[in-house]
Amino acid sequence: MKMNYFANKQKLLPGIYGGMGPLSHIKFEEHLLTACHQLNIQGDQNIPTWILFSGSSTPDRTKSIQQTGPISVSHLVYFTKQLESFGCDFVVIACNTAHHYFETIKKSLYIPIVSMIDETVKEITTNYKGVRKVGLMATNGTIESNLYQEAFAKIGVSVITPKIHDPIQKNIMRAIYDKDYGIKETGTRLDTKACKILLDGAYRLRHQGAEVIISGCTEISLAFERTNFDIPIIDPLKITAYKTIAVAMGIEKLPRTNLGEISSPNVLTQFSKIFRSDNSSHNLI
Repeated sequence: MKMNYFANKQKLLPGIYGGMGPLSHIKFEEHLLTACHQLNIQGDQNIPTWILFSGSSTPDRTKSIQQTGPISVSHLVYFTKQLESFGCDFVVIACNTAHHYFETIKKSLYIPIVSMIDETVKEITTNYKGVRKVGLMATNGTIESNLYQEAFAKIGVSVITPKIHDPIQKNIMRAIYDKDYGIKETGTRLDTKACKILLDGAYRLRHQGAEVIISGCTEISLAFERTNFDIPIIDPLKITAYKTIAVAMGIEKLPRTNLGEISSPNVLTQFSKIFRSDNSSHNLI
């Protein structure tokens, strides 16, 4: 008799690439569980299975983009292909700035990859209809990559961001990276100085006409969870987590790959076969 090792009604196995920064996938997994509750998935054994790879060794994405540090794209491709080799049916990268290399990563895979940028655009166009100006708080790398600017321009929505050399943006980068109070350093022990800096940045964008604000960095999302603000804060991690569960359970469709739309599970690898059936003749090599 074959045993199904997946959750009841689970259709696909997600692969999650986290560790950028160290808290990104921890917060992402919290959002995955929240999404399960939103979709009325109850009970431990009914929560879908996923595989998580914490690639904390991945070089800093902003420094890579600005060519002031090691290039990160080789790590991004390597770790996503590892998730593919483990039998995952699709991949999610829990980092905004890493999406600068999205097309390169996508071309290296046979399985689909979910775009955090695209899902955020869909969220705003679906649930915040009429919004014409979106504020973006993010790393220099995300801002300079024009990831959100180009995506929103396609639907006629403008994106307001601080200029890279603006004191506000320099302070935002310090709130993320500073060795004493930056959120990458303090982790869940959020420093009030970092939170105040980010709140000041949000007020600046609101005064410039932003109707909603995207927290385009995991560390910024952490700070805004503990801060009250008077216009909506859109969290791409939370949005992408919901998409991950919805796809895993067959509620929503996968994005297309370079090979076309894939709707059936990836059963090409030994790991996937072992996960999907109880067969002692299989061996992991």
